[in-house]
Amino acid sequence: MADLKKLQEDYFKRVGRNVVEYKYIEKLLKVLLPISEAFANCGKSNPSKFELATLGHLINKLIEYLETNADFLEVEGHDDFNTLESLKELFYDDFRKLVQARNNLVHYSGSLPCSEEKYQVQIKELDINYDNIFSFKSNLVRMIFVHNALINSFLGYEDSKAYATYLILKESLPENTVFIDFVNPWQTTWYKTKIIEYTLIAEKKFKNQYGWTSLSHAGNFIRQSDKNITPRRYGLSKLKDVLEASGLFDFYFIENKKQLFYKSTYSCVNWAFERNLEEYTVHVK
Repeated sequence: MADLKKLQEDYFKRVGRNVVEYKYIEKLLKVLLPISEAFANCGKSNPSKFELATLGHLINKLIEYLETNADFLEVEGHDDFNTLESLKELFYDDFRKLVQARNNLVHYSGSLPCSEEKYQVQIKELDINYDNIFSFKSNLVRMIFVHNALINSFLGYEDSKAYATYLILKESLPENTVFIDFVNPWQTTWYKTKIIEYTLIAEKKFKNQYGWTSLSHAGNFIRQSDKNITPRRYGLSKLKDVLEASGLFDFYFIENKKQLFYKSTYSCVNWAFERNLEEYTVHVK
């Protein structure tokens, strides 16, 4: 009896957890769709029509928007990085299964399993479903963020509502995501990038007694460490441009030696060397 009671508790915890995740996905879609509609219709939108919409309806509207705005939403891939196009494919493949699982959870969770074995089966299914929800949610956060970045780049970051949403989503990106904006480099999440990581490593290795590091020494160190980590990978031509766009460094120029030195101003982040980060590149034609 004790085992059955524990299984019941585990079952209900998982049901509650999964329902909360579905609600969060609905919330994200209700943020995205009014902004998307307003942009597509020259500022005209009716957010109230999304407020009571079901998850299935919201995702169908998302797919419809992606299909009708394919030209605007075109993203240029870079190496093997994920793009908005690849994220869109995930929605086409998975959203019906997600909605069906959500409907089963909400409408049939009142029918409790009648044995320990059936509780164990249901718990396993709920865990699998949670993994699918979490993956979908992470991709949705990334897609909404990239979408908003495109809109804000197109508008010149002038639409206050879209820009406010963009900033919130930027802080909500999964920890393993690096966002690279070729059009507006200052919007790149520089503190997560490999080039800044290597620049900080170079600073630790080569800084002088006053804490300043030669930019040329850092450039040589980065090239020798990883030839693929270049400023052009981030849409800029020089390492100095990268450091300036990041806003994470001070500079000191010695006129008679024509040497530029830098010093980091952002030292409160734990810089792990191996992070397996995913990068998303936004390019607006």
